Amino acid sequence: MESKLVVVLEKIDGCGQVSVAISYKSNDEKVYAYETQTNNKNGVVSTVSSIITVKGEPLVIKNLPPEILGVVVVAEGADSPLVKLKIVQAVQTLLGVETNNIQVFTYKS
Repeated sequence: MESKLVVVLEKIDGCGQVSVAISYKSNDEKVYAYETQTNNKNGVVSTVSSIITVKGEPLVIKNLPPEILGVVVVAEGADSPLVKLKIVQAVQTLLGVETNNIQVFTYKS
């Protein structure tokens, strides 16, 4: 994800070399397919759920991306308030991160 973000940010007018670090709250999460069976024996109802497997592997129906805690961008040209604003807006748009969780710093020469 960081490398894709670097490619986009380096195309911003006035922005030069870029480094990006993203911190995550958790890893990505997989949602598995389940099969549910209900049994009724002598008036006692029991329900059993089990993961569906295909060729011995659990069937994944959805991959949820990890939750992002914050983003740090170090960029040439970030000493310009306009470039810094454009970087923050791009990160916010691409990752859905609140602006207070994005920090932009000037690249050391």
